[in-house]
Amino acid sequence: MQYCFTKGNRDLKAKPHGNSKSGKVFYPTQKSTKEEIKKLAQSSKPRDVFHKTIEEKGGVRQLSFPGENARNYQQVADFRQRVGGQSKRNKPPDTLIELMQMCKRENRDPGTAFV
Repeated sequence: MQYCFTKGNRDLKAKPHGNSKSGKVFYPTQKSTKEEIKKLAQSSKPRDVFHKTIEEKGGVRQLSFPGENARNYQQVADFRQRVGGQSKRNKPPDTLIELMQMCKRENRDPGTAFV
């Protein structure tokens, strides 16, 4: 959003969003930044992704808006988990657990009980 003033520049203060308990201003992360984080988070650690996105934009001083970068490492970790980079859901099933569950199912029926 852009404002044009007829008599000089004025400072605009952002207000906290409606659910704020601390009074801090909320700056949403830009969609382009979110997509970049999601792409990088699949193959890198959250800390590395956080710093790499800052470096790609020319450093902290070159950011013109707080939403141009992730808020913290946790936000990157959350994106990584949602995308599925090294999450528990993507691990191969444990064969021992599968065998134990199969034994439990078979023990329910006395005709096919194991042991």
